[in-house]
Formats: sequence, structure tokens, C-alpha cells
Amino acid sequence: MRSAAARQLGVTESDLDDADNYEQSVKLTEAEKLALRYADQMQRDPAVITREWYEEIHRHYTEAQVMELAIFVALNLGFHAVFSTLEFTPAWNHIGEGGRFVERAGPRPVTS
Repeated sequence: MRSAAARQLGVTESDLDDADNYEQSVKLTEAEKLALRYADQMQRDPAVITREWYEEIHRHYTEAQVMELAIFVALNLGFHAVFSTLEFTPAWNHIGEGGRFVERAGPRPVTS
């Protein structure tokens, strides 16, 4: 498991794999799929996030939850932008330069 906090909440690797393919998930609710779709779209092309997007999100979430989602997505996208300028290899699978899929980094050998 990639996160101790997620593990404590009962999240499994299977759950994370399911989230990677969220549109086909039978575990996630429509509201959860919409939140993941929103995060994906904010990463891919935020210009298409319109008032209609937020109206749909508000059908499932309160105003406070929508703001929490938006801030969470913004902070994470910002972290990824900074990591990319530092040539930092994250410990998770991600989409890299030019839309290239990058496998999660394995353990680094210990040198003395």
C-alpha cells in the first residue's frame, strides 16, 4: 500500500487499481466517478470545466464539498508541476512528459 493513512482507512491495492479504471468500476458510486472525472479533466484541459460541470457536481456534493474537491485537485496538480521541474520521480504511476505513462518508481538501491 502506498499510503499508511489509506491503509488505516481500509483502502487496498485492489481499490486503487479499481480507481485507476474508475469509469468501469462497479465499486465506486456515480458521485465518486464524477469527482475522479473532474480531477482528470482539470489535469487534461481545465478550460472545458464549465458552469454545467459544477451544476452536475452540485447534484452530488454540497458547496463545501465541491470547494474541498477543487482545492484538493488544485494542490495536487501544483505539486505534480513542481515535481516535474525538479525531475523528481514520484513513487506512483503517472502521466509524464508528452502524455507518456510512467511506471511507479521501484526501491532505490542503498549506497554507502
